Amino acid sequence: TTLLVSLLSTGGAEAKKNASKLLRTLVDENPSSNDEIATAGPISDLIGLLKEGTAEAKRYALWSLSLSINEQNHKTILEEEAVEPLVAFLLAPDPSTRQQAAAAIAKVAAAAVAMKNNKAVLEISKKGAIQPLIHIVSGGGPRVEADAQTEEAAQGGAGSSYSRRLSTES
Repeated sequence: TTLLVSLLSTGGAEAKKNASKLLRTLVDENPSSNDEIATAGPISDLIGLLKEGTAEAKRYALWSLSLSINEQNHKTILEEEAVEPLVAFLLAPDPSTRQQAAAAIAKVAAAAVAMKNNKAVLEISKKGAIQPLIHIVSGGGPRVEADAQTEEAAQGGAGSSYSRRLSTES
């Protein structure tokens, strides 16, 4: 799995396409392994994919980050300036993409609060996350309940597959 994630950022066009397809298959056929698949690559690699990957690589990175952000790695999200691309995904036309972005931002914020990192919470606000999140929660998009979504994914629920939850835009 780690090699496939690596190919998303370092492989040629055909390798990236094949790696995306194989990761999708792994996720779809192994829902109980979603957390393991989501954490296969280093968080900094996922951030790189989120910022500069192909459309499919960005979707994989967003899905992975929405499952794998925790108190140990939330600082990397902030240090490598991943909040801004996460906020951009809050404005995506696809409701599932917005939901994934909201879940990732919620996890960053929860980790920041748990670690008493007020600077991180302020950073999320400065990057423009508040208004899109309010819009999503108030009915302008899907209602986001990150804990329920994370629990569903951890249990291998039907909605845990990134290929089904994220748009197929290219």
